[in-house]
Amino acid sequence: SIARVVGWLTVTVVAMPWAAAKPPAQAAVASARPVRPAKAPPVFAANFKLEVAASEAPGDHSAGRLSMRADGSTCVRVDSPIEQELLLERERLTIWYPKRRVALRGQSHGGRPPVLFEALLAGLGDPAGTLPPNARLAARERKGATLETRWEVPDQSGRVFAVLVIRESRGGVTSLEVADSAGKVQRSFAFGKRRRLGRLRVPERIEARFFGPKATLTRREVWQLKDLSAVAGTAAPCAAVPADVKVQELAL
Repeated sequence: SIARVVGWLTVTVVAMPWAAAKPPAQAAVASARPVRPAKAPPVFAANFKLEVAASEAPGDHSAGRLSMRADGSTCVRVDSPIEQELLLERERLTIWYPKRRVALRGQSHGGRPPVLFEALLAGLGDPAGTLPPNARLAARERKGATLETRWEVPDQSGRVFAVLVIRESRGGVTSLEVADSAGKVQRSFAFGKRRRLGRLRVPERIEARFFGPKATLTRREVWQLKDLSAVAGTAAPCAAVPADVKVQELAL
């Protein structure tokens, strides 16, 4: 399925050990006394503004700060409109509302991150390097300063079920599209100017579009990242749920 391809593009980033830090201990879903997430040095941090819409019309806005940590986890602290902290780890997502004292936790499916994190993680990884071994290069063409490559992903019978189109310049990947075998785009990601932070080239702007049947736009996201910086040292706890708060199960 297309979801499998998107999973390949993003799960590698989630699972990538950026440094020698060990992964946090995995707590059981809905545990009454959850394990606090382990501290790990963040790789980079940024202030963000996010717009999420169901179509081309103006959508909902939020703002806060995010950080990618050395163990591959991602922390998103939302300041407005509702204060919350989201911690995406290898196989689970924890959401903590400190003012409401409400905590949610869910397991990801096959390590695939929730939709909200797809755009961020797709912007950090190497799309071609995360595809399965049986993916085959179908075309490569240079258009001015842009190199466009087209990859086909077959199933076990050899039938192509997904196509990935990657466009890149000297500064890194500028866009990628995931389409079905008929060529209908299911996901598209466009990346703005990138800043090099250590081994990462982080885009300052990401626009993601999600399409349904008949190429209907079902979701649009625009991330704007500012004050990007590489961060060393110990990270502050993220989504650290107090022991006396019961964690509710979250279906992802």
